[in-house]
Amino acid sequence: MFLYNGAPMRGDMKDRDNNLLISRVAGLGTLQHKPIGFTGPLSQHLLGYNSIINVVRSTMRDMVEASAAQLFTNAFAKRDLDNIPEIAVQLPFLLPNNCALNIAVKSYLDEITQQNDPTSDESKQAVKEMLSTRYFPQSLDLPGDLLTAFKLWDAVYMGVSQAPNHLISEKEKKQWNEANEWLTPRR
Repeated sequence: MFLYNGAPMRGDMKDRDNNLLISRVAGLGTLQHKPIGFTGPLSQHLLGYNSIINVVRSTMRDMVEASAAQLFTNAFAKRDLDNIPEIAVQLPFLLPNNCALNIAVKSYLDEITQQNDPTSDESKQAVKEMLSTRYFPQSLDLPGDLLTAFKLWDAVYMGVSQAPNHLISEKEKKQWNEANEWLTPRR
């Protein structure tokens, strides 16, 4: 077995595998943080995974910009040169993702796994408070960001579960189903 630096480290192998999948999905979002630079735990693995996410985001941004340029240069869209900078800022995929949200989700799921009852409301609240003060003190709303990450998980999970089998195999869907069942009581 090969462990990545900064990968989930608590619980049994199933806990760590589920945590890894869920925290990778959380990397599609961002953590609200005070503008002093990130202060908190790091994960070499999730930093590397975040670079993949940013390459995909950057490529998608390039594709959107090329499509917009094609529309304007071929007069398929109304051209108003004064609005071009405003339009450019409104196009999707402008800002890069940071890996703070997936590190926060990984940390939360690692810590909740250590609790006597990881599904109790008291345990979940205690872990959120501990993370907010000890590991992510500059976060603006860690519980709200965790909720956002779990909603993001729900959206991606729904897409995976609805995907045809030629795109995502039954074996992969089973892994996602297991992770979703594991996550549901721990939110």
